[in-house]
Amino acid sequence: MAELQRKINESEQMSKKELPKHIPLPSTHVSYPSSSSLIRCDDSIVNKGPFRMEGFEPKRKKYVVDSALEKPFNLQMREQLDGEIARMFYSAGLPFNLARNPHYKNAFTYACNNNLAAYVPPGYNVIRTKLLQRERDNIEKLLEPTRVWKEKGVTLVCDGWTDPQRRPLINFMTITESYPMFIKALSANSNANFLL
Repeated sequence: MAELQRKINESEQMSKKELPKHIPLPSTHVSYPSSSSLIRCDDSIVNKGPFRMEGFEPKRKKYVVDSALEKPFNLQMREQLDGEIARMFYSAGLPFNLARNPHYKNAFTYACNNNLAAYVPPGYNVIRTKLLQRERDNIEKLLEPTRVWKEKGVTLVCDGWTDPQRRPLINFMTITESYPMFIKALSANSNANFLL
């Protein structure tokens, strides 16, 4: 029985060691009054200036922790969130290019603009099963009009025009019985061989 208890204790200690440790984020900045407007002498802060009364002890100035601009914008909370997002990138080995993804930005913008106090982000299994299937169904629905091209046919149309800087462009579009669909635009300057 003692051997079993010892094994249980060892396994609990090993599992505690394997848990990710909480490492605090770097401290955020705290704004202090500029040193040019204050002089420290004899452990009191005295204002510079021509009008100093002898024997008069001015009130001690307190360091400003939150300025008037920091309060409404909640800069410390923003820095905390930035640090957590950065740590997510570093710890998971995510490419920094992910920060340029519009869906990444949209997710955080949506969360910030809506009061989602009790929101818990989706977990591993939900992302890889339910949400993946939902996104796949959405893409299938969006691609449905292109699947009828084999049955009903499609017409490829091109049109030349100039952009606001007067550079020649060629538009390529497909026309189906439902609607036209833009495919791509090419610059006629760089594709002179293509035009011949």
